[in-house]
Amino acid sequence: MKSFYVIALFLSMLFSQTKPIQGKVYSLKGEHLSDVNIISKPSGTGTRSNSEGEFEFEIPVKDRVFNFNHIGYESKSLDAIVFKNGTTIKLTPKVIELKPLDVTGTSRAQFDSFESKNIVMTLETDAFTVRGFTDIADALFSEQSVVLNESLNGQKSLSIRASSDAEMIYLYDGIRINAFGDPLFDLSLFSASGMSGIELVKGGHEKALSSSGTLNFIPKLTYGPSASFTQQFGTYNYGGYDGFGSLGFALFSVNGGIGKGEFSQIYVDSEKPEIMTQHQRQFGHLGFKNRHNLDFRFLGFKNAKQFQNERTNDSITVEFETMIGKMNHTNPNGGQISFFGIFQSSTGTELTGLSFIEKDDINTGYGFSFEKPIQFAMIKFNGESNFLTSNWSPIDSTIITNRQNSIFTGSFELVQPNNDQKFQLKDVKIVLSKHLILDQGDTTGSIILDNQSWTESSSLFTASFLNQQLDKRIMIYANLGNVFRVPSLSERNSNRIHFKNTNFVGLMSEYKTSLELGMKVEKNKKDNEPYYDLSISGFGYRYSNKIKQIQLTGNPSQFPINFGDASLSGFDSYFTFSSKSQWFTYLSSYSYYIFSDPMAFQLQPDKLIRNTISLKIKWFQLDLTQRSESARQVTTINREGDYLQNKLEPINSYDMNLSFNLKMSDFNGAVSFSGKNLGMTSQELNGISILDKRYTLNFGVSWK
Repeated sequence: MKSFYVIALFLSMLFSQTKPIQGKVYSLKGEHLSDVNIISKPSGTGTRSNSEGEFEFEIPVKDRVFNFNHIGYESKSLDAIVFKNGTTIKLTPKVIELKPLDVTGTSRAQFDSFESKNIVMTLETDAFTVRGFTDIADALFSEQSVVLNESLNGQKSLSIRASSDAEMIYLYDGIRINAFGDPLFDLSLFSASGMSGIELVKGGHEKALSSSGTLNFIPKLTYGPSASFTQQFGTYNYGGYDGFGSLGFALFSVNGGIGKGEFSQIYVDSEKPEIMTQHQRQFGHLGFKNRHNLDFRFLGFKNAKQFQNERTNDSITVEFETMIGKMNHTNPNGGQISFFGIFQSSTGTELTGLSFIEKDDINTGYGFSFEKPIQFAMIKFNGESNFLTSNWSPIDSTIITNRQNSIFTGSFELVQPNNDQKFQLKDVKIVLSKHLILDQGDTTGSIILDNQSWTESSSLFTASFLNQQLDKRIMIYANLGNVFRVPSLSERNSNRIHFKNTNFVGLMSEYKTSLELGMKVEKNKKDNEPYYDLSISGFGYRYSNKIKQIQLTGNPSQFPINFGDASLSGFDSYFTFSSKSQWFTYLSSYSYYIFSDPMAFQLQPDKLIRNTISLKIKWFQLDLTQRSESARQVTTINREGDYLQNKLEPINSYDMNLSFNLKMSDFNGAVSFSGKNLGMTSQELNGISILDKRYTLNFGVSWK
């Protein structure tokens, strides 16, 4: 009789039309997700996850797919045939862009502020006009521990962790746009009205292994009608405006804008401004997508700048144009693939006491990226090729050089699934990159740059540990890299022109080894509760053949040389706190660096402090910022070719902004008054007054 029951049970299981399914559902932060709807298709059989994120039910054997749906999260589909019981499913939060109608915004962000093994800060450009920031560089300088050399004749160049201008990486929707490496790359040329957000990254990462810092612009794609206009007025003949407009619907968007601004400086022995900078900005973005996770983007901008020093008769003109086409496809089961093409042109003239140069640079490029999750792992591949032509014409001569630059990067990451342990290994990743670079001098030029080829390899190893608690989570991470940087075409040209009769002629590749240890603490976000997050990072860099930029007196131009061996170590910290109703916000950023030789790191202070307090009451907002920087040193070369060692005094300044913001139906109006460099005496560099007290009045109106 017992045998009969066993046989009956076996036959029942054999001919059963259902099979048991069980697993768990988590958020990307590792939180249990309850009440997730799980539907098995085509039968429609379903269940919901419990308070621990667990689910268990029987499905017909003919079913082929599961659908997971939860309010506030992206839907996810899995293959029911290959599904393994006990699998952990992670749902991605639905993220609306920084403007309510910009439904493709932060989902296009390249970095996660907590998950990335770097200190990552994200700025919302919507707040720029309200808070009185005149441009992107102004906002970064006010709130973050970065160096902004706006004092050098109106140019606003960014530096992170004592990196040179040429070492910085600038991305536009995740695609590098400063392949020329021109040190005249000016942040004031970019319109904040065309951006949804900005990501600032400290340290090297997968898209920029050799860089100490990266800035990613997230271009605006507003899937709906909207418009805005801002106007600024200020001391020292400052003024500017930016206009923006968009049309679109759920699957299509087109927008564009124009802007113009001017800026001036004075010599200490004169009351009349003699140094003027003007810039113009134009941009246009087009995007369309379907309902199958496929989207296309066409992005473009054209920026121009004119610099004039009436006392020295020095002048610089730059016109920078970029067009990008990009296609992305995201798989509902995880992973994505994208392709892009880019065209750039940069033209201009540079008249100084040492030379006159006409520049005409062109770049065409293309690339792809692919990522695919596999069980407890992620693989990524990135490829990129650029074809640059640099045509420079110094007085009575020409330099024409062609560069082919190909980069292939692959990474393999092991991801530890979430478990009940409070402290666990989170992930381990290795990144390998191969660079193939070939420079060929055109023999039709009167000055022929030596043919050069480089085949270089870089590597980066990262690991992180996670401590998950009820009210917060803590991540500890480590980065170890061995990277290089080949001198850009602009650097090679500048070096050849200005040092042809000295021992400094010719540039070698810069090599760097890096070690970084960091910790991030983030409070779990809950409605109507205070929020805070903290990031701390300690690092050490060792350079061989360090490339140093020498500044021309009275002009933004810089000329590079190989300095030799150098080292840099230090730490960065970043802390934010907001009250329950967000009427009070506190932000603090602190950096401290130790240099082997300060002269190897031009214009770099060893200590930077930013503290900002924001008070928001109904329509009013008050922002107070305290900025401190230690002394800086810089090597300049005068019109006679003599080298001068300069030292800038420490900075201890205050910024203030008072804004009024009023919403009426679909319109939003803003008026703000701001003061910069308050509470300090202006300084002098080569006779030019810098860090003057400046006041600006800003008006803005928007509709959507």
